[in-house]
Order: sequence, then C-alpha cells, then structure tokens
Amino acid sequence: MRQTMLLTAIIGLLAGSTAFGQSYPAEAIIFQSEVEVRSGPSKTFYPTSKLNKNEKVVVLRESKEAQGWLEIKPPVGSFSWINGKNVKQVDARHAVVDCDPARPVSILPGSTLVNQEPNRESMKLSTGTIVVIVDRPLTVNGQTWLPIQPHAQEVRYIPSDSVKPAAVVATNSGPANWNRTPDGFAANSVLAEAEQAVKANDVNRARYLFQQIATNSTDQNQKVYAMNRLASLPQSPTPGQVASNTKPQDTRVGSSPAALNLVELKQAQWTTYGRLRDTRMTREDGQSIYSLEDSQGKVLAYITTNPGKSLQTYLGMVVSVYGPTMYRPDSAVRLQYVVASHVAVP
Repeated sequence: MRQTMLLTAIIGLLAGSTAFGQSYPAEAIIFQSEVEVRSGPSKTFYPTSKLNKNEKVVVLRESKEAQGWLEIKPPVGSFSWINGKNVKQVDARHAVVDCDPARPVSILPGSTLVNQEPNRESMKLSTGTIVVIVDRPLTVNGQTWLPIQPHAQEVRYIPSDSVKPAAVVATNSGPANWNRTPDGFAANSVLAEAEQAVKANDVNRARYLFQQIATNSTDQNQKVYAMNRLASLPQSPTPGQVASNTKPQDTRVGSSPAALNLVELKQAQWTTYGRLRDTRMTREDGQSIYSLEDSQGKVLAYITTNPGKSLQTYLGMVVSVYGPTMYRPDSAVRLQYVVASHVAVP
C-alpha cells in the first residue's frame, strides 16, 4: 500500500446503551453513498480514508468523547505514522520500538485523503512493541517517519448514523474438513487409533499409524496433521544409542513453554486462513517466529512452534494454524504469538 497523499510537514507531536441494540464488537454496513473515516470523533479531525455504500466495518464501541460517533477497527488500507528515531528495524517490514521505558512514543493516524500535518495522537507504544512497516519511510525536516500497520488497539471514527447492523451469519469454528472428536478424526478411524496410542504412550504404534496416514490419506488436512504429529513424537533411539536427532539450535535452554515463562492469553483455537511469511525473528529459545498475512499483506497473527517442530515447509502457503496465544511478560520484545500444534490447508 502506498499512501496517495504524503505529509508536507510533521512537527509539534502531541504529548501525552448501544446504537444497534446489541453488544460490541459488532459488524456493520455503510448505508450512505460515501462516509469519511476520521482520526477523531468530530468533523474537525482530519479524515483518514473513505468508505462506500455496502462496505463492512467492525464497530468496537460508541465513542465516549462525543455522542453520535462510533469507534471502529481501522479499515483495510489504514496506516499510522511513527518517528523513525524511536524504533529499531529488524528487517524491511518489521521494527521494534526502542525508547525510554518511562516515556512511551506516540503514533499518529495517517491519511490517504489530506496532505497536512497530523494533529491527533492515536495512542502510545512502549519499548519492545513490534510494528509492521507498510511502505517507504518519509523524511521531513531532517526527521524520518515510518508508515506502519495500525496497532491492534488503535481505532478510527465514523458517524453512528452512517451504518446499520450487518446480518449475523453462522460460521464454522474450524477449517473445512477438519472435523474432530475427543477420540480423533470422526471420519478416519486410523487417526483415532493413532491418538489413542499417543495417550497410551505407545510411541512406536502411534508413529506407524501417523506414517500410514501421511502416506496414504487423500485428505490433505489429515496428511498435514499426521506429519505434524510425527514431528512432535519423541525420537526412538536404537539399542545402545541416545536419541540425538534434534538440530543444535533446537537443544537450547528453555525448550518448553513453561521454561520460557509464557502466559496464556487465549486458549487454543484455529486462526483464520492467511499466507505464512518468515519474519526473520526468533523466540528466546531460538524457535522461528512467522507472520500470517492476509491478501493485502496485513499481519493477522504471529506464529511460532515448540522446539522440535518447524513451519518452514509451509512458507508462502495459505494455512490455518491451531494453538494457544501466548505472551512472555519479561521479554524485551513484547509480542503475542500463537504456538502452533496443528496446521491445516484449504
């Protein structure tokens, strides 16, 4: 995404009952011919983008600053500005906020509509926060500014009379063809038997059964699942040998979530489908961190795995992953990520 209007100057940063009769967040539909999305709850705040009739938005809440305005999730194509002096780039697309812990830095909503200095602070980011760079940096008056993907807690604003509730549509909780029961896959007795072997600690039997599925199954999701389960099973050393098939980088201190002092933010669930990309970042125990991105390149989630597993073979593919969302509070990089245990493909 390349913003159509760039800043001519960036100076003077700022320091420091429901409308639909339903709970928020809620999906809504624009029913006016055109609506300007704004950086604040008033027409005095500069517009950041436009929405057209029948486009959908996610309404987060009614604005507490001004009646008649709704806080919405920044629409596709939204971006914000952060001063380059406050970040340290990891690669071409990722940077980490690097500032005084006692003085979080401001980010400001960017605009594709107006060519003026931003005058609205969206929020502040603390040191260690990862930001995703969405376009080339801009240098103004000797200072470099980076256009970044809006933070998960950022909002934009629209008038409440510009939308109507969207019809609620039932959705499937997991990827297509991924039908599981407590005993395994409902449609595959071999997978169910393999899972029972794992529970009984019969590793050799489980390995044999998963290998059969990985080789013979015509269901791509089941094949991928079996391959992941094979990778997660303990290695079986031959008599007189010690299992040592793990790579050197997989045998570092902190080889389990508990050792990394991880806190579970969300229970295990399936992510939405996205394309898996390499971020070139690693966890403290050396495990690679990936990003799951939509068709516009927006990061849907960050993904990693437990030691002994890898997602390298899925790079560039559209996948959905299953696992808990974890966070390490004592880490220098404040990143939430899904620890994947299963992968599914469309």
